[in-house]
Amino acid sequence: MNDLDISKLYLPVKILIILFTVITTLRLTAHAPARMICALLCAMQKHDPIRGATVRVGTRGAVTDRSGAVVLHGMPDTSVVIARMIGYGERRDTLVLTAVLTSVNVDLVSRAVTTQDVTVTASRHEQSREESPVIVTVVINKCSEP
Repeated sequence: MNDLDISKLYLPVKILIILFTVITTLRLTAHAPARMICALLCAMQKHDPIRGATVRVGTRGAVTDRSGAVVLHGMPDTSVVIARMIGYGERRDTLVLTAVLTSVNVDLVSRAVTTQDVTVTASRHEQSREESPVIVTVVINKCSEP
């Protein structure tokens, strides 16, 4: 007679169940939808789109197009969005992404930028650098030279 000892089957069945659970979880995680953020940047006062602004989430970033829009792919569930543009204050928003695509409107407040004075001088006569009363820097566009 062949008596089947159930206790000998317990460990192999338990290992199979664990393997099945791990493989199923990995497959579901691999096919989980990638989260995206679609941001529209506008000026707070006029609501005009801001083109050329920088939008960053962690190590990823992009520049807004002419309509002030930017799309970032592969975002984590909780994202800190940082928007910057010269002439506007920086804006930081923390988003909890629950959908595959999250749209957000970002209004930037205009801010004055203070820089050092720049003086541009010109002369009709050719001068050497030594004859000039101010510091001269000659800029040559090497890309256009043959």
